[in-house]
Amino acid sequence: MTDHQLYLSIGIPSVMALVGILVIGYFGALNFRIQAPETRLDGHIGHLETRWEARLLSPENKFDIFDGKSRGNGQPSDTGRRTVEAPALSRR
Repeated sequence: MTDHQLYLSIGIPSVMALVGILVIGYFGALNFRIQAPETRLDGHIGHLETRWEARLLSPENKFDIFDGKSRGNGQPSDTGRRTVEAPALSRR
């Protein structure tokens, strides 16, 4: 084996290993740079969803829309759906 063959047999795999490490490091850093804004956006979107959900549920909770009862202050009425009977009419 000549000196050139020895250098090539040791050098090429070493260079390839270094290039592989650099490529993996580059894509790892690139992945981190993509995930950081994505995580921030997920947090912002979650916050906005919570605010919008609270706004949408606020009238429903305030007026008890689906129950049909309301006192106007957000609390359900005490009477519920109780009906009041009309007094009986007497025939004279």
